Amino acid sequence: MTAIETTGVAPATQRAATDEVMTIVDPAGELAGESFALSPRRPDLLKGARIGVLHNSKPNGDVLMNFVVDWLIAEHGVSEVVRVRKQTPGIPVNEEQLKALEGCVAILNGTGDCGNCTSWTVHDTVALERLGFPTVMFGTDEFTYLAHMESESLGLGALSRVVVAHPINARPLEEIRQKAEGVAEQVLRFLTTPGDQLTREHYAACDLRDGAARTEKPLEAERVTIARSYEALAGYLAQAELGDGLPVVAPTERRVAAMLEWTDRDPTDVVANLMPTGAAATVEKVAANAVMAGCQPMHLPLVIAAIEAIAQPAFNLLGVQATTHTVAPLMVVSGPLAEEAGVNSGAGLFGPGFQANASIGRAVRLAMLNIGGARPGLLDKSTMGQPGKFTYCIAENEARSPWEPLRVERGLPAEATMITMVPGEAPHTVHDNQSTSAEGLLRVICGSIAQTGSNNSVFDADFLVVIGPEHAETIARDGFTKKDVQRYIFDNARIPLSRWSPEYIQGLFRDKYPDRYGDADAETTLIPFAADPESVIVIVAGGPGKFTMHVPTMGAMPTVHQPVLLKSGEYARSLTDFRRR
Repeated sequence: MTAIETTGVAPATQRAATDEVMTIVDPAGELAGESFALSPRRPDLLKGARIGVLHNSKPNGDVLMNFVVDWLIAEHGVSEVVRVRKQTPGIPVNEEQLKALEGCVAILNGTGDCGNCTSWTVHDTVALERLGFPTVMFGTDEFTYLAHMESESLGLGALSRVVVAHPINARPLEEIRQKAEGVAEQVLRFLTTPGDQLTREHYAACDLRDGAARTEKPLEAERVTIARSYEALAGYLAQAELGDGLPVVAPTERRVAAMLEWTDRDPTDVVANLMPTGAAATVEKVAANAVMAGCQPMHLPLVIAAIEAIAQPAFNLLGVQATTHTVAPLMVVSGPLAEEAGVNSGAGLFGPGFQANASIGRAVRLAMLNIGGARPGLLDKSTMGQPGKFTYCIAENEARSPWEPLRVERGLPAEATMITMVPGEAPHTVHDNQSTSAEGLLRVICGSIAQTGSNNSVFDADFLVVIGPEHAETIARDGFTKKDVQRYIFDNARIPLSRWSPEYIQGLFRDKYPDRYGDADAETTLIPFAADPESVIVIVAGGPGKFTMHVPTMGAMPTVHQPVLLKSGEYARSLTDFRRR
């Protein structure tokens, strides 16, 4: 049915029946992918065998699995154990680690006791099963729904996962021993019971059914017809678990078609598959979410470029979407298309009042929710969240910057436009109304950055510094280039290792980086907040006032950059280049 738009209230006698309903383009993603079976198991699998333990470096995860391994050795004939440790939970198992696991007849993999680590432990478990390794994943009860939904999206519905009470880390040794004893028999069964039987049992008593039943609408639906009212739209979105909780613009067929006039791509083209569901974000689906967010049609090319950016493997959307961290993709637009689209780069750029910033950033978030499926509390496990999870979009203030813009720094021509996606926390303010020299001002900025508890202190990560125009003028006046600023912040935004707790120092510095911090003196060792000077991303933005802001990141998830390109691969010089003739 074709939707009919109304601009006013007509008398009831003049209103056709079709005026009482509207057809919307379903903003949810299209699920795809082939299913596969568990790798073969047999009752005598473990007798005299070598097994592997893949530890993702989460505290106490190795302890939990080792208690089970000791039991398998003592009671069930395991003869050899290969232990492999990942540097961080938020990355996939690599080729070197897989090579080390060759010859193992089964693998214990863990642990999933946070959103990011659960996502990647599932990913690794599925990868190992595809390679023919019977694998058991260890996780906690808080992340059961996330684990099984992600496993199903990756094609392995019957995930062999043992569950202990949350949490695992920062718990006494005896408690971990008791948790291991509680799941040991289940681990044995998962490794020695034929896979087809495990699959049948899994679906006969699937612990997902209550959660999965929350939505009766299939995600593959293309069009939905509902009553023409705000209440009906809001009710549908609530029932279907779509939207961000705020009112939206109805993505009617007419509005979506108007949006699609501003792209040179076919509506059925897949822009990306968005994790954690892996659903297809077609051009039309992205346009529907852009309509819902309140975008102008001319904003669509920027939204599409942002979706392409977060789908880059380096960005680790799987971890960003599911983590317990507060991370949200911060979109930074560098180039002439930002001004054409009306993206604010001046006063109040992180705040309200500008449609482009609010709606473009929101469109990206709605796509992450509606297509990627990261509903808070279900697949998005952020402990507290942050306001940037509604919308997070700014632009460089090139007119007030004494240095080259970000896109030029990254090797693009000045006439190009680039989208930068930063896996960021909420911005932190640096106020300095006193310093009159570059070094004095940068010292204050570094002092604000250097704080315990930041993920940047533990992982080699990027860090965004948004320098206000007045601060930038002071720094540049003393002859500091952007590279000088990056080097100064990298060298000086550091904090003594002794500022952390003894447990933190041992678990997240000495154990994680033994070559770097194993024997380091806690009083004299200084911890950097970025991997290298180039990882300190510096832009100029904002309006009058002596303020700078910095945006810590999640860590181990780099910033990504995406040029805004036409279908031909050329740089767009104007948003109208995308418009269909």
